[in-house]
Amino acid sequence: MQELEVLAERGDAQAQFPLGWCYYTGEDIAQDYQQAFYWFKKSAEQGYAKA
Repeated sequence: MQELEVLAERGDAQAQFPLGWCYYTGEDIAQDYQQAFYWFKKSAEQGYAKA
C-alpha cells in the first residue's frame, strides 16, 4: 500500500486508479469516497482509460 501511495503521489496514473479503488472499497485502508474521487480524477486527467 505504501508503494502504491508513493507512486500515486509522484503522478503515476496507473497507481492513482488502484489507490482510488482501495479508498472506494475500503480495501486495506479506511473507506473514503472523497479520496477515491480525488485519485480517480487525477488518473482520468492523465488519460488513464480505466479511470
